[in-house]
Amino acid sequence: MKTVAKTNRFNMSLEEVNGKQFIHCTVYNWSKTTKKQIAKEVNKLINKYKILYVLRNVENNERPSERFLEMYGFNYYKTIECLDGVDRPVWIKEST
Repeated sequence: MKTVAKTNRFNMSLEEVNGKQFIHCTVYNWSKTTKKQIAKEVNKLINKYKILYVLRNVENNERPSERFLEMYGFNYYKTIECLDGVDRPVWIKEST
């Protein structure tokens, strides 16, 4: 996994799995500034890779995660069974 952004507000990393680029993002301090910084990082990655994937964490409260992904232009793609046997929704964002 490669770190692409590390701040006191959030960490974002990128992981390649079977030729697909997956974003991992942990937010520590949510604000308008954080929202803008994350959008900037997502846009940089989209410009470079053209398509990004996110596995939504189903172990936590689900609806806020969906709103977070929708806010950054990700759309539900499909649900897959992960290596740990847990089914997780995959979200996708493609460049336009």
